Amino acid sequence: STVQKRKYPLAKISESHAQINKENHTAELSVVINSNPVVYFGEVSIDGTQRYPESIPRNLMPFSHGDVYDFDKLADYQENLEQDGHYGTVAAYADLDNVSEDYFTPVKVNLVEVPRQKVDVGLQYDTSDGVGTRLGYTHYNMFKRGYTGSAVLSANRYEQSLGLGIA
Repeated sequence: STVQKRKYPLAKISESHAQINKENHTAELSVVINSNPVVYFGEVSIDGTQRYPESIPRNLMPFSHGDVYDFDKLADYQENLEQDGHYGTVAAYADLDNVSEDYFTPVKVNLVEVPRQKVDVGLQYDTSDGVGTRLGYTHYNMFKRGYTGSAVLSANRYEQSLGLGIA
């Protein structure tokens, strides 16, 4: 619910009633929500870093220890990790079953790293240029610092190109 998305993830509906008036075609709804205390982001534990430094997922966090719980920030964090390119599978979630006595929720992050290297080979066809080829190479942990390096060689009847990059 909306109440649970920010500050109050432990909120529960304690009462709800609906009174229907058939003659007037109306309904009167009543909901009582027990918000429970405000919850804060606690310690973040990251599992699955093998080749890349843990600083990579830590630097992508849009929240800090002690910030008020916000589901959207947690979802943004997961999206940041997915878009980063170092990880093939990502799960980031608040462990709301283990909220501390002072209302800090642990954050769990499970990662599966992409393979260290990748090679792409492809054929292409264009009606004006004819058949072409593409060869690509990507290394996902250059200098053991988490940098991504890539090289792409493309060629067809009229044009050859080589692209290099480090990110």
